[in-house]
Amino acid sequence: MTEPHLRDPSRLFYQQDTTRRYIIFAYWCIIVLALPLWWSTTSIERLSLPSGRVTSQAQGHLRIPVRLNIQTEHNGPLLTVRLKELIDRLIVRTPDRWKGLDILINQRQSDGRSLFKGPHVE
Repeated sequence: MTEPHLRDPSRLFYQQDTTRRYIIFAYWCIIVLALPLWWSTTSIERLSLPSGRVTSQAQGHLRIPVRLNIQTEHNGPLLTVRLKELIDRLIVRTPDRWKGLDILINQRQSDGRSLFKGPHVE
């Protein structure tokens, strides 16, 4: 058996010192040239807050409508009036908690007729 002719690894073209230096230099050039692109794509742009808009939103009055639909068979108006009185007492005790809520109480009988519509709570 004859041995196939093998090349000496030290004689391969990429094993020469100058070629290896060029390859290492090329890697470093790519890294150095890519740094500005990397910096611009990964940096966070810090914008100032629109303080004028934030202040105007904070000073605005937020109103949230709350609709209570009660459907009963008997004692409909009495239940609605008591519920309205209870909510009014709670509003007097803790007005900050109820601030901004528009409460509307709607009473209906089981047949669908509207019996009572409570006023909005301010």
